Amino acid sequence: MGLTIMVLTLVISTIFLVFRFSNRNVKLGGSSAAQQALTKITEGAYIIDVRSSMEHSMGSYPGAVNIPVAEIANSLNSIPNDKPIVLFCASGGRSASARDILLRSGFADVTNAGGLSDLEAAANSSLK
Repeated sequence: MGLTIMVLTLVISTIFLVFRFSNRNVKLGGSSAAQQALTKITEGAYIIDVRSSMEHSMGSYPGAVNIPVAEIANSLNSIPNDKPIVLFCASGGRSASARDILLRSGFADVTNAGGLSDLEAAANSSLK
């Protein structure tokens, strides 16, 4: 009985995640979103790392400000609304949620770069 409940929970969770992120403009790991974000960064975008403080302390994108996704809604006054915003996390899921919050709060130019590794790969490929 316990195994059945665990398997059912796993299946339902997987279905939820597929539907939750299927309408995103950014594929998890999508390099085109990271390339678009990199262009905005070179033009002066405000970069936000929405990972946890612990994740951020282990390394982040140069110039990124750490505002964990759970704190985005309470930090709106500290985010400039006169320049593009680029968000990233570990894989793109949390930054997609943060993007939704910012767009609903009136920010117009918000880009989900996906994961940190995507953003770093885009930056490295632009150096070649």
